[in-house]
Amino acid sequence: STSFAIDIKSISIRPQVGQEINVAMFDAKPNDFNNSRATFTSSTGSADNEIRSVFPIPLERIAPRPAADFTVPANNVPDSVIQRLRQYNRRIFELNHNISYKLNKLDSCFQRCNIRISNYVSNINGKAFIEIARLISEGVVDAEKLLKKVHGRTVNKYGRETIIAALTGVINDTDIDCIRQYLNEFEMLKQHRSECQSKMDTLCNEYFPRQIKNILTIPGISQRSATAIIAEAGVDMSNFENSGKMVSWCGLSPRNDESAGRIKSRRITHGNKF
Repeated sequence: STSFAIDIKSISIRPQVGQEINVAMFDAKPNDFNNSRATFTSSTGSADNEIRSVFPIPLERIAPRPAADFTVPANNVPDSVIQRLRQYNRRIFELNHNISYKLNKLDSCFQRCNIRISNYVSNINGKAFIEIARLISEGVVDAEKLLKKVHGRTVNKYGRETIIAALTGVINDTDIDCIRQYLNEFEMLKQHRSECQSKMDTLCNEYFPRQIKNILTIPGISQRSATAIIAEAGVDMSNFENSGKMVSWCGLSPRNDESAGRIKSRRITHGNKF
């Protein structure tokens, strides 16, 4: 016969006192038993057969498992209006990510066509770049016509001939179709972002007019930032013991990393990414 042991703690059942359980998987019977392990001797020498013997295990012999408490404290659950604001706010973050992705794909189409205007304009999300993309999506590929959409200061800075060369490319119908599709997706995402921000403004003005007004008095806080602050931090400051706790929760509290009088870091943490 072959002896082997199993860990009783690994059994996921909880018998009552005196209740009989069938410890399956082995054709064996218990030889010894202690608080955590039971030793079995197989009559066949194999651990693949189903055990036939049934024996009682008292409940007090098995270590109890502490019950997990998954209850969320009531003060950590925002009200329905704040939850709606958070949905809109986090949707805007998602849209901003998608907008950047579509702009990069649009610029990749330009680069493939040998149009290097992104090397000279300040931002691919700027007016000049988008207007040039719109003309190309309509089938206008003449560099002289595209040049009219470039700001005069950019032309003066780099020279007319340089900008003309950057706008002269090899564009076929497939490139035009791809540019038009990316441009349409970009404009659709911007429209959705505007709709989400409009909904946030409406909710804040309806339910939190005093709070939004007070936040906007802070220098450097725009309407977008004010609505995001209310959406993520809420308006009930009783959740924070003091102002320092809230600053730390936002990730704006500098680190105090100092050793032997030398300051190593004053960086702030990431905090709430939204």
